[in-house]
Amino acid sequence: MKLGAMSTTVLHLSLEDGLRRLRELGADAVEIGCGGFEPPHWANFDELLGNRSKLDKWLETFQRHELEISAFAIHGEPLAPNDTVAREYEREYVRACQLAEACGVSRLTLLAGLPEGAPGDSAPCWVTGPFPPVNRDIYAWQWEERVIPYWREKAKIAEDHGCRLCFE
Repeated sequence: MKLGAMSTTVLHLSLEDGLRRLRELGADAVEIGCGGFEPPHWANFDELLGNRSKLDKWLETFQRHELEISAFAIHGEPLAPNDTVAREYEREYVRACQLAEACGVSRLTLLAGLPEGAPGDSAPCWVTGPFPPVNRDIYAWQWEERVIPYWREKAKIAEDHGCRLCFE
């Protein structure tokens, strides 16, 4: 068994100090926040993807602390009715897939998203079941028109980069 932790638990520390602290606590693995609600504090996409020697040095830091990168976390708002928020999430999602491939990390942890209740709504509204009966059409629309089509499309991007999607 391996014990892991999210980088957000020690995000107030530098990469070096955070990894040191996780090892002191007995962690064997770390899930790196790299977008959405998990700021990419330790994983600067442009820097790491744009320079192989910086990426190698970054990866060596984890090896030196005997910590495996178990996943990249990109918990955010992929289905946000706000187009700006949704586009930023998509940009980070693609970059996280690219970084995962470059690092040999095969898992992304994420949230399915919080869609609007109907086409044109401006507020997120997750209907969790078809009861009461008035919710049936909303529930079906959210799953059939938003959640499933969105993630089928995005799953292809992940697959192209050797990643599996792990939803919470």
